Amino acid sequence: MARPPHLQPDPGARRHLRCRHGAHLQPRHRADLRRPPRLRGRGPHRPPRGAAHRHHRSGRAGRPARGVRLAVVRLAILVSGRGSNLEAVLRAVEAGRLPGIAPVLVISNRPAVRALEIAGLHGVPSLVLPARAFDDLAARDGAIGRALTDAGAELALLAGYDQLLRPSYFAAFSGRTINIHASLLPRHGGKGMIGLAVHAAVLAAGDGETGVTIHDVTADLDAGPILLQRRVAVRVGESADQLAERVLKVEHQALVEVLAHLSASMTDLPRANTRPRR
Repeated sequence: MARPPHLQPDPGARRHLRCRHGAHLQPRHRADLRRPPRLRGRGPHRPPRGAAHRHHRSGRAGRPARGVRLAVVRLAILVSGRGSNLEAVLRAVEAGRLPGIAPVLVISNRPAVRALEIAGLHGVPSLVLPARAFDDLAARDGAIGRALTDAGAELALLAGYDQLLRPSYFAAFSGRTINIHASLLPRHGGKGMIGLAVHAAVLAAGDGETGVTIHDVTADLDAGPILLQRRVAVRVGESADQLAERVLKVEHQALVEVLAHLSASMTDLPRANTRPRR
């Protein structure tokens, strides 16, 4: 499926551009340097802020039928590392499995991570907003929220983002924010429960099962309303790395399922078979 015009990479831009406050726009994407970290559209096809993109159906299963025009949800994704979940979402969009989702921006709190390379390969604009570029973390989180608003995002996904979002973020971004966590919350959530630390905690506790939780994000860490949980049995003798690898596959599936449901509930997409199973 061809990417919408606003997602096409810009082959003419080759340099990293630095906005004020240290924000970096990754290669192949444009920036408005007058008001960081505001992003500019790629031409006259970019709709007004908050406006829905329209797609035509190809007639294949899971894709819009010919002649039917449906709105899409503009999605921003926050990352910190390798971008495995980001890549799963972008591939699902390109494969037509998420016809109601249009990725518009990727934000990282760290430079030179693989997630930024993935965003560039898929033609999605990206920003780097490191904490050191701001007076304090509240200022950084406010800048993240403003970047999402300027990009016209309606939904934000924390996909391996390893920072707590402060009230300044929610004040600047009025859209919905969701997070994916690699355990069955409320078990093994909260401060320090990131990456392999989660799976090591599961094994240390002797849990017979773990899983994946996707939930709404609030100012309280890992405490928002749960949207979906998937269970994964813990195998005797497996390592934290082995457990993490199996849970990650479930994360990818769960993310696509939840995004399909949310896009249907936020737009005029058909709602049949889109509600996540608990």
